[in-house]
Amino acid sequence: MLSEEGLSTLQKTIMWNKQFPFYLIDEVSHGGKKSHGFYAIHLLYSTDVPVKVDYISQSSWCSVVQPILDILKPSSIIRIKVNFYPRTDSLLENDAHEDYDFDHKGAIFYLNSCDGFTRLSDGTKINSMENRILHFNPSYPHN
Repeated sequence: MLSEEGLSTLQKTIMWNKQFPFYLIDEVSHGGKKSHGFYAIHLLYSTDVPVKVDYISQSSWCSVVQPILDILKPSSIIRIKVNFYPRTDSLLENDAHEDYDFDHKGAIFYLNSCDGFTRLSDGTKINSMENRILHFNPSYPHN
């Protein structure tokens, strides 16, 4: 968890900063399955090649997540991405997907609290609560 000051700085930098760039994805899709609606992303860092989207491998905004990396202390990084799912009138649950087809460690940092959640392959539902970090294996289905 970040300090209150660290969380506030990250929220101001990403959520409340009109200069922070998000890129619209017109459908939530994985493995050919299309889900509900749309979302926006910002790929901060990637060693793989994103599908259907042209990004540089490291964003100039990458350093904003350094406080989270200081907590996680990863030995290596494949990808760091910021997802933005807009508010909807009803709760939409997207199809499950796997990030990569090999075992690896992943983490989701929840920047704010909302009625969203992450569902793991065993059915466990992790509510979206600000300043929470979920550690899991994203090679197993999740949404």
